[in-house]
Amino acid sequence: MPPMTSPLISVVMPVFNGASTVGRAIESVLSQSIKDFEFIIVDDASTDETPSILSHYSQIDPRIRIIRHDNNSGTVSIPLNTGCRIATGKYIARMDADDISLPNRFKEQVGYLERCPEVGVLGTSIGNIDEQDFLKGISIYPSLPDYVHWALFFGCPVAHPSVMFRRAAIAAVDFYDPDITAEDYDLWLRASSITKIANLSDVLLHYRAWNGSVSKVHEEEILASAIYLAHRHISRFLNKKVNYRQVELLWKINRTKTQLSIDDSDLVEQLIEDLYYNYVSHYYINKNVINIINHDIATILRKICIFKIKYSIYDSVALFLKATQFEPIHTMLLGYIKRLI
Repeated sequence: MPPMTSPLISVVMPVFNGASTVGRAIESVLSQSIKDFEFIIVDDASTDETPSILSHYSQIDPRIRIIRHDNNSGTVSIPLNTGCRIATGKYIARMDADDISLPNRFKEQVGYLERCPEVGVLGTSIGNIDEQDFLKGISIYPSLPDYVHWALFFGCPVAHPSVMFRRAAIAAVDFYDPDITAEDYDLWLRASSITKIANLSDVLLHYRAWNGSVSKVHEEEILASAIYLAHRHISRFLNKKVNYRQVELLWKINRTKTQLSIDDSDLVEQLIEDLYYNYVSHYYINKNVINIINHDIATILRKICIFKIKYSIYDSVALFLKATQFEPIHTMLLGYIKRLI
């Protein structure tokens, strides 16, 4: 008998009571154009028809390996760690039990990772589907590693279920932390200290957004956890204890119609400038990425202008002029026109 060889890819998919969608998720993985993978499905003590569905698929495809927990973990990190720790592939592809991978997802991600050994975590852009698989829109994630690194200050610039990562890179930071609610953002922050993170701009996964999903049910808890992590990350980067309120406002100004007082406006302005000047002086960044970062800074400063105008037209105009130092008015107008076309 020839010696057993490890697969190129280990697909890791946790599931809990996913009977209504898990079959479609499994079919999408089995339909990948790359066939060299093992498929580890961790059943986190499902009580619906999920176990029988998994049993059916494991009998028809030997690449499928079912691991069943006796008790529900209460967090996705634990079943993810169960699967990742026993994975034998060079690459681990994440998959959720209510999503659909498009046929060339693994092929495109493996191709990129083989060409770019400096990248250890690779996501993709995603299509957003509803409970009936109807495509509601798409989410494009930043592709350039240096910009993804910058974007980690303000949010989670990677779609977790779309990710493929090098097993060695994630093992080096000890996989997921089960005590963290925003487990994916925490992992990317830790991984970013030893490897680069990127995204493919192509939509290669359909992400199911519905009211019963974990991300929707625990949305506020996940956001609070992520802001806590961002505060720690930013404080370490700036090598000083940053005001927590500054980070909270910086995150919320891009997500909600948060109303800022004059003092809050000053806090956000100070933090964004501190981050910018430290980042561009600390890293060698190409001109394209600098231009994208400059646009980010100008956009946030212009938002603050709107809040400041209620208190002082002079201060608002002065801040608008400062924003033009990062992005000239003609560049801003051209960007608006492109989005309208």
